[in-house]
Amino acid sequence: MKFTRNYVSSLIMVALFTGCLTPPEESSYEIDDLLAAPEVVSIGGQNYALETFMWRDFMPITPPGGQPLITIIWVTEVDSLSIPQELNATTLYVINDDEVWETPFSDEDSPPTPEHKLEKVARDGPKWGPDILVTVVVQIKFDGSTYLLKASDQYIGRTD
Repeated sequence: MKFTRNYVSSLIMVALFTGCLTPPEESSYEIDDLLAAPEVVSIGGQNYALETFMWRDFMPITPPGGQPLITIIWVTEVDSLSIPQELNATTLYVINDDEVWETPFSDEDSPPTPEHKLEKVARDGPKWGPDILVTVVVQIKFDGSTYLLKASDQYIGRTD
């Protein structure tokens, strides 16, 4: 048993050093930085706010304890002006007390949305809630710069 454990540990170390296996990345933001993000951000002369819809599925066909969190966000231009195609939401942060779920958005196609909204979806989140409030932060990239945009007190609902 000792030989096997040492052998497996050695294989993991070799994989890490050769790049075959990468360790988990640290978040690029501290929780206080995320919580300090503005609720409206000005980017390229336009103002944006964040809207969210979050839920967990507890339909009878789901596994015990329900499905993981699904989040849909809309980066919305507050004056209903068209959003430049170069503007992109890249990373989602959902904050529940002192825990942070950080994830890139899925690359699934969203249904047609108005030109003043950018819609993104994130799946396979934590099994938080339902019926709780969380803070949602989105990282936005535009013209070589990065911005954070926050929506506080966002509700995680449920489907039954």
